[in-house]
Amino acid sequence: MNGEDSSRVYYLKSGNIKTVLFNTHGKELITEIYQSGDFFGYIFPLDQKTYNDSAITLTNCELIYIPYADFHEAIMNNYDLNEKFIKQLTARIKARDQQLLIMTYDSLRSRIAYILLQIQVYQTNTNIKFTREDLAGMVGAANESLIHILSEFRNDGLIEITSSGGINILNKKKLQNARW
Repeated sequence: MNGEDSSRVYYLKSGNIKTVLFNTHGKELITEIYQSGDFFGYIFPLDQKTYNDSAITLTNCELIYIPYADFHEAIMNNYDLNEKFIKQLTARIKARDQQLLIMTYDSLRSRIAYILLQIQVYQTNTNIKFTREDLAGMVGAANESLIHILSEFRNDGLIEITSSGGINILNKKKLQNARW
């Protein structure tokens, strides 16, 4: 996507995708996680610019490429699709605002707890299976700092780290209500 002409919108029929931005040193910032049933890449066609982020699959995916003109026509002529799209866009804006607030003012421990809780909402099972690099990219931290805090969470009985590297939240309420 990065640098491509933004003449299409993507529909994720199945799977999970992350969109990322890279800084000048190659450090990755995950801007969004998408799951089956989500549209993405729709902002840039609206302002007729090229994409500035990249999409990376997290699981096997099936994508539908929709030319922007077709997408626009469908949104304008199909009430149900229009409503689904507006609800998704509204939810993403609210989530982004909340994430910006947390990323700007909260401690690293709070940011990690927040991301773990958010990921669990979107997953169908309780085992969070993201690489440590992806988790660090979501909270804007070095891998070492993330790993250290995950170990603290494990020692505090908040999470379990499985033998396959997955994370299970053991005490959701305490993780949500902690004041770090």
